[in-house]
Amino acid sequence: MNDGSRRASGAPRQSDDPPKGLAPGEWWEWIAIFLAIAALWPWILGWESIIWDIVLFGALAAMVVVFIRRSRRMRQAWRDD
Repeated sequence: MNDGSRRASGAPRQSDDPPKGLAPGEWWEWIAIFLAIAALWPWILGWESIIWDIVLFGALAAMVVVFIRRSRRMRQAWRDD
C-alpha cells in the first residue's frame, strides 16, 4: 500500500528536498569562477603585460557579479525558510 508518503526508495518524502542539478544561471557562475582562478596564473608566473592586467580586472568584475547574485539567492532562501 503506497499512500504517497514514502518514496520508491523507502525514504520519507520531504517537502523541502533540494532540486537536482544546477539552475541555468548557476552554470555560468561556476565557469566564471574557474576562469577567474585561471586568470590568476599569469600573475603567479610573473608574466607582465597590460593584457593580463585587463584579464584580472575582468575576472574581479565577474566575481563581484557572482557574489551579488549568490548573496541575493541566499537572502531569498533565508526569507523563504
